[in-house]
Amino acid sequence: MNVICRISAPFPWCGLLMNPQTLDIQTDYNRYGGLSTADFYTIDLGQQPGSTMRTKLRTSLRPGYQILLLDPTLQSASTLIQNAFRIFLLASFKFHYNARGLPGNKNTSENPGFFLDMILDLPRYLDFQIQNKLKPADVKMEDDKRHRDSAVQILDHSVLRYVCLCAFQLKLGLHQGKYHRLLKEICGILRKSKQEVQDLEVARELVKLSQQTELPKEFQQILN
Repeated sequence: MNVICRISAPFPWCGLLMNPQTLDIQTDYNRYGGLSTADFYTIDLGQQPGSTMRTKLRTSLRPGYQILLLDPTLQSASTLIQNAFRIFLLASFKFHYNARGLPGNKNTSENPGFFLDMILDLPRYLDFQIQNKLKPADVKMEDDKRHRDSAVQILDHSVLRYVCLCAFQLKLGLHQGKYHRLLKEICGILRKSKQEVQDLEVARELVKLSQQTELPKEFQQILN
C-alpha cells in the first residue's frame, strides 16, 4: 500500500519559506525572532542624520534575492502583495530605530513632511528596481515581454505606495505618541489612494491590509 504524505506548511530553505503546494516563496522572518533591530541593522547618523537615514533605508531595499519574491511570473498576486508588505514592514522597524536616535530638533513631530517624503521614497525606489530587473531586456521576445509587462503591473507604483503606507501605519501606530502628526499624513494619503487601484483581485488584497490591526506573528518577536 502506497502512502502519500501531503505537506501543506511552508518549509524553510536558505532563509526563505516555500509553499509546497503553490511553490510561492516568502522570506522567513522568524530568523529575527528575539532580536532587536540593532542586532541586524546598524547606522551612524553622523552630521546629516536625515539624509543618512533616507539613504540607509533605500539601501536596505536594494534587491538581492528580494527581486525573486516580487517576480509576478513566479508568485500569486496575494503572495506578491504580502511579500512587498513584509519588505516595507521590516523597513518601518528600521525607520523607527533610526528615528529614536535623531536629535530632538530633527524628530518626526517637528517636520512630518520630510519624513513622509522619506517613506514615500521607498515605494518609488522599489518600483524602479522591479521595472528595471523584471522587464526582459530582449525586446524580440514579444510573448514573454507582453506577459511580464502585464504581470509587473500587479505591483505598480500606486499599489506599492499603498502597501508601504499600510506597513508604516501599522508599525508606527504602535508608537502613536511619537508619530501622531506623521500618522495623520499617512492616513490622509491612504484615504485618497483607494480609488487608484483598478485590478479587483489586488484591490481585495489591499483592503485586507488596510484592515490589519496586529503585526504578523513573526514580526511580533522582534524586540523593537
